[in-house]
Amino acid sequence: MSFRSRIATIATACTLFLAIPAAAIACACCASTGQRFVETGKASDYDADQLNRIMFDGKAELLTGEAEPGDIRGLTATETEYVLDVTRQAAGWTFTFKTGGAIAGTLSFSPEKLAKFEVDTRLTEPPAGGMVTLYKEWKQTAAVTGTGMFKLPEGSSLSLILQGSGNSCTSAEDFKTWSLVVQGNGFSFLFFSKLAQSK
Repeated sequence: MSFRSRIATIATACTLFLAIPAAAIACACCASTGQRFVETGKASDYDADQLNRIMFDGKAELLTGEAEPGDIRGLTATETEYVLDVTRQAAGWTFTFKTGGAIAGTLSFSPEKLAKFEVDTRLTEPPAGGMVTLYKEWKQTAAVTGTGMFKLPEGSSLSLILQGSGNSCTSAEDFKTWSLVVQGNGFSFLFFSKLAQSK
């Protein structure tokens, strides 16, 4: 084998060797048809970093259906739309609801666990040559305390649900909408809106 042939062979081998890790990394995030993942546990450092990057759009809408805001048990609401400020601290979250420039009430909770749900719904076919897209939810639930318009008895709970889609490697960018579900003895109410671009 000539010197030039040896160089060409070595170059080809190096190229193939370097390509394998890149392909493996890319495929590690690929979702498969029919894939389903459910897990509940303590949030990892990576999970906590992604939660810290979540940005809310500054709005919150109370789900009333056919009822009036004042008919919803668990709070003394007069409006369906609120300005929302969200504060995340190491111990948990505080959601501050405002209307007319004044604070209407706050909800605070300190969840210790994170529930993850990912599924290929198979409701639509992926594009030819495209990857499967998973529907995703991250949910945190814990006891809640309320102030102002929130009249919550002891034992009430709050669930923050982040909703979105993506591949098997989840990041803050995957989540586009959110819901807050408050439940107690004989009542339940829900706020919802969109997420802003993550940090």
